[in-house]
Amino acid sequence: MIFEKNLVNNYAKSVFYVAVNKNSINRWKKFLKILGYLSIQKKLKILCFRNFNSDKLYKILFFFLNELNMNDYEKNFLKIICQNNRFFLLFKIFKKYKKIYKKYKNVTDVILKISHNINSIQKNIIINSLEKIFMKKINLKIFKKKKLIGGFVISINGRVIDYSVKNYLKSLKYFIQT
Repeated sequence: MIFEKNLVNNYAKSVFYVAVNKNSINRWKKFLKILGYLSIQKKLKILCFRNFNSDKLYKILFFFLNELNMNDYEKNFLKIICQNNRFFLLFKIFKKYKKIYKKYKNVTDVILKISHNINSIQKNIIINSLEKIFMKKINLKIFKKKKLIGGFVISINGRVIDYSVKNYLKSLKYFIQT
């Protein structure tokens, strides 16, 4: 597991390094996304592991991806992945690349769970406030949760900030009991 994680990190970092130097960060992101989603298709996985050696796999993927007009770096990356039987890692490489990309662009994902709909003005106020607090560009995803009576719950960088009515009442109950 640690070996696999190191492989994924090394591939993603190497690809990102090339992408930055060749000014093709978004192109690589798109390329890895396509490869990543191909790699998790069950039928393709079965075909790849049962019937194809690395050369056949490369030729098949090259055929399907030909419309992308792959450059030499992308072709070499694909060839290395196939030769080393690392096709199954492509989705994880894509996810790691996205994390590196977001860090490079100074972007943080935030999940906001609320009990009611908010308008675009309110959304912009929330985004601007969070950007000032965290000094990062915020990618806000909003989910309406019927279970929330009122208030909100924010998830950011693995931390949860719970300002829901339910949590407030739970805290109040604890305070009264002590």
